[in-house]
Amino acid sequence: MRISACYIVRNEAAKLERSLASLEGAVDEIIVVDTGSSDDTVKIAEAHGAQVFHFPWQDDFSAARNASLSKATGDWILVVDADEYFPEGMAKNIRPAVERYGADADLLIFMRREFDEDKGEVLLDTYVSRLLRRTDGLAYEGAIHEEPRRHGSIIARMATIPDGELMMMHTGYSAVLLRSKGERNLALLLRELESGHPRDSIYMYLAETYDGLKDEAQGLRFAWMDVMRGRKPIIFASRTYCILIRILAKHPERYQERRKATAMAVKDFPEIPEFHAEYAECLALGFAYRAAVRESKTALDLFASGVGCGMEPSMFTQETADFVRERMEMWERLALEGLDAFGDLAGRGDWKGALAEAENGDGCDVAGVSGRNACRCSDRGKFCATAACHSWFRREKRSKAAGKSICKVFREGKGCGSSCTDRGGGVGQRVGAPFGLAGRRRRRDFSAFGRCQLSFGRSGRREAVFFAGTGDNALGGDGFLFAMAGGGGGRCLKFRRA
Repeated sequence: MRISACYIVRNEAAKLERSLASLEGAVDEIIVVDTGSSDDTVKIAEAHGAQVFHFPWQDDFSAARNASLSKATGDWILVVDADEYFPEGMAKNIRPAVERYGADADLLIFMRREFDEDKGEVLLDTYVSRLLRRTDGLAYEGAIHEEPRRHGSIIARMATIPDGELMMMHTGYSAVLLRSKGERNLALLLRELESGHPRDSIYMYLAETYDGLKDEAQGLRFAWMDVMRGRKPIIFASRTYCILIRILAKHPERYQERRKATAMAVKDFPEIPEFHAEYAECLALGFAYRAAVRESKTALDLFASGVGCGMEPSMFTQETADFVRERMEMWERLALEGLDAFGDLAGRGDWKGALAEAENGDGCDVAGVSGRNACRCSDRGKFCATAACHSWFRREKRSKAAGKSICKVFREGKGCGSSCTDRGGGVGQRVGAPFGLAGRRRRRDFSAFGRCQLSFGRSGRREAVFFAGTGDNALGGDGFLFAMAGGGGGRCLKFRRA
């Protein structure tokens, strides 16, 4: 069995040396197609015994790839880029891996580690389809993010080489190169989109490129267009959901959109534990604690099974599992305190039902002080969360027009000294749908309960509720306060200890 390594290069003198050296003695021939280098790329390739061919650049990576495939004579073709290399001693596993896993396959995939040399950080581990059986009809398609095909169809006979047996490194994602590569890729992708015959994966690649260029609006647009098409039979098809969820998580006001995206991700990729953990966070933000616990358990079970995610990469580590378990235990306590029924209604947008559920509550005990139902806004209800911070709930006035009490929270006594902020991390983010305080447009900030913080933010006629926790616990080590008001007036809901 012969193996050919095929490269396409241009001005890669700084990278090519290491890549070729890592393949020494592992392949039978090296094919290098140069698309117009002006540096020492060609000399370096020839010094390593490569056969060098020249091919004019046509703004089409598939055209150059196919030119390299046409020169190969091996039974199997290893496709490599100049900024990729095999760790020391790893390339010797190429031939045994092909013999072991390639008997009934025409395409072999293996792990590639994305590495930022500028920062010395591992960015991602993902599978790539780089070992191809040389057969009739083998050709790449797509001007950018080219994909191997056989007679124009997806190569069906595929097998996976375990990452412990074969892995390559990729250093092409340093911050210095990202911008220029992204702009080049975007131009090629838009040209393909305008051609009228784009690939099914075009929206995924556009979302990925716009995200890399920090264009959130366009990234979200194409990400939604891609996921609405359903799961695709390609490697790392889940990347669009990763982009979508990450961007939406930065915008608490888009909570409902984020919750929809994570629910879809879990449905399309049930094998990925991160998506279940993300969905759990969204459910908890909507106070659906029991459902959040179920999703957390699913994430932990998937991780513990050790089965893996097939062609989908997973960055779910033991550290992640420990964090998810801690969150799950917190949500279990909250569910036992009775907030889950309220959360189920609120999560579905039934605020009238949620208010009714809250008003039926019995209040709670905090730090040994018997609490009252905060909806009743008792003047006598002094709630003590820590020795350093006291807060009062008082009914200041009644809105006759609305016929409902308008609750305001005051800070009295010695406060915790932390400044009020609009956002916290994790659970301490702006809650889903905006709530209102009798259509008021002014902002109120105040501290309450230790280092928990709360503020009402402007949102047209309706205002949004925020609550934040301590730095050590996203929900707040001393407890949290959630206040809410319905359309024409206001009510404060129960105080609960975290």
